Amino acid sequence: TIANLFVAIFEEEQVLQHLDTWLFYLKRFIHDGFGIWLYDQDPAVDKANWTTFQSIVNKGGLEWEFTKRSDSVVSMNMTIKIVDGKIEIALYTKPLALYIYIPPHSCHSPGVLPGLIFGNILRIYQLCSRQEDIDKELSLFLKRILDRGYQLKNIQPIFAKAITNALQYLSQSKGYRLTLKAQQDEESRNQVYYHLPYHPNNPSAARIQQLWHQHVSAPAGKISLLQKNLHTKGAKSVIIYLIRH
Repeated sequence: TIANLFVAIFEEEQVLQHLDTWLFYLKRFIHDGFGIWLYDQDPAVDKANWTTFQSIVNKGGLEWEFTKRSDSVVSMNMTIKIVDGKIEIALYTKPLALYIYIPPHSCHSPGVLPGLIFGNILRIYQLCSRQEDIDKELSLFLKRILDRGYQLKNIQPIFAKAITNALQYLSQSKGYRLTLKAQQDEESRNQVYYHLPYHPNNPSAARIQQLWHQHVSAPAGKISLLQKNLHTKGAKSVIIYLIRH
């Protein structure tokens, strides 16, 4: 948006020039920003730097309210602390959050619940610095899922697979993850996306994919329809999206 572009240009010209002088780190995601202040050993100099920084930020057209600096802050659903010279992160829970996850009998496609569990457990492992916080958040997440009416015997295997998946993913190097992402992006260019309304009595996604291969992409003894259609000539697979109406 225009507002985001304006802020980005202003920060580029007025704020980022002070990186490594007053600021150790500064990043923004839409309207949320995160920065690390470089404290000067001389309290008078540090106070002057902080006052000047506030003045520069306020030149952007808005008058900002600055709270007292501290070694702990809540930002973007995280509690971020400086402990013994290191940054520690834990998840922050909003007091009035209801955690209204989809109930067991909701007419969502079967993959929605595992996707929710896999995604949130990976988030817990990625964001929490301490094992105690990971264990606490996993227990709270399981309790919230069970409170929605799910049975432990059905949820426990999904949790176990999700934890294994998170640990395996985080054990990979950043370079390897980027390579996998590049491969997935390349594969996605050769996929056809098929959106269908979900109904429990409809054929499964696996069955639709099987029919796709039999009759569209690789029919036995026939020319593939993909080879006849220039728009889908490179397509190798079909991705089924089940939509709840």
